[in-house]
Amino acid sequence: MKRLSVAIILFVVALSVCANTIDRRVQALVDDLARKYLLTKETLVSKKTVTLVEMKNISALAAKNYVGQALSERIKTAIQDSLVFTYVDRELLEEALEEIELSLSDFTEGSTVEVGRIEEVELLLTGSVLEEGEDFLITLQLVDVETTTLVAVSNTRFAKAELIEAGSQYAYTYITANGIGTSLNVTPARFMILPAQAMVKHGDDKYHSSGYGAKFTYRLSRSWKVALDVGMELHYVFYDEPTYGSMLNIPAGPTGAVAQAFTMDYMQSDGTIVPAGTLPAAQISAFTIHYSVQQRPLSFSLPFSYVFSIGHKLNIAAGLGPSIQAIQYVQAYDDLPVMVGSVFAQRRKEIEMWFVGLGVLANVELEYFFLPRLAVNVGLSWLQSFTLPQREREATSKDSGEFYYSRDNVSYEAFGLDPFMLTNGDELDHTLYNASYGKLYAGISIYF
Repeated sequence: MKRLSVAIILFVVALSVCANTIDRRVQALVDDLARKYLLTKETLVSKKTVTLVEMKNISALAAKNYVGQALSERIKTAIQDSLVFTYVDRELLEEALEEIELSLSDFTEGSTVEVGRIEEVELLLTGSVLEEGEDFLITLQLVDVETTTLVAVSNTRFAKAELIEAGSQYAYTYITANGIGTSLNVTPARFMILPAQAMVKHGDDKYHSSGYGAKFTYRLSRSWKVALDVGMELHYVFYDEPTYGSMLNIPAGPTGAVAQAFTMDYMQSDGTIVPAGTLPAAQISAFTIHYSVQQRPLSFSLPFSYVFSIGHKLNIAAGLGPSIQAIQYVQAYDDLPVMVGSVFAQRRKEIEMWFVGLGVLANVELEYFFLPRLAVNVGLSWLQSFTLPQREREATSKDSGEFYYSRDNVSYEAFGLDPFMLTNGDELDHTLYNASYGKLYAGISIYF
């Protein structure tokens, strides 16, 4: 059996001669630790199970550049390739190791703290990264679980630049492209919004819209993530410039709104009063009303995305998930004749109503990391939503505080204005416009 041990020692020493890259040098460091451990044993019946507890970044420079974390991944690979050790995944032993880690935080050889025995693991591996001049000093310590004694120590030096580069690659590969954690992604979206409903004229014949959003992302694994996607949009879905007399959502005829306003004093914009009857009914009827309907959906979506990692810094994610919307419609009347006490004047009036929509969100996003925790992103998303009918129709005037629950509830302040009808006579309800649209967005991501 001694001959087998000597043969193993000679083999691992031969491997260490070939160490000239970071991986090979880490392998040589682990092999040197194995060699020193074997010297304490008369026989080696089978491989020893070992788990890596921690690689501590003692220096600020090492911590900033994730040197310890990068070395940890290489050490795990080196242990798996070792002829002496068998690596056991630490995550499977997390609870059992809590007490041991507590005792090892102040570990000194000869410590008498009783930590018990873990059948799955016979040896614990700890390490540190210390800055010394132009180098990092890497030290590995091997601790026997049963006796809590230090059984082997090995160290080596690496040039700082070499490990800083390795740490940078780790940061991009494991923290961003593969890391598990939470992220915040703020995405202003004004570049392109394509509504599913027909575009409408808005004075200058352009469809006016804008959108903003935020994402709270959790990486489930190397290739999957789930996000809470919050989208806030603004769409002008209708615009009209009718005359007061041609509006189809106010009473017409000789006893209608125009006739009623004719019998009242008129307050001009400068506050002066024009006596009743001074303005002819035809002039009142010719008042131009600037009318618009804004759709303001607030969506909450939960897309699950598959992440394609391209190199260290570039991710492409494609996702799909359910969505719910709270949709606010705001009607804005500018220069609308309204009653102000015993007179009438031209004022702005806003009426709002709410709907709820259900649907699905699909998106494709490209994310480029210019720092390990900071990225810029661009994406394309499509929200297919269906607005649910209101259980009870309800609208509110933000200016006068009037509430409307049916076609019988009209605005007496605005001479019988019907809040549930557009100026062209169309019904304003959940069937008029859907809440589906696509958008191209850009933003910045912050990973914590």
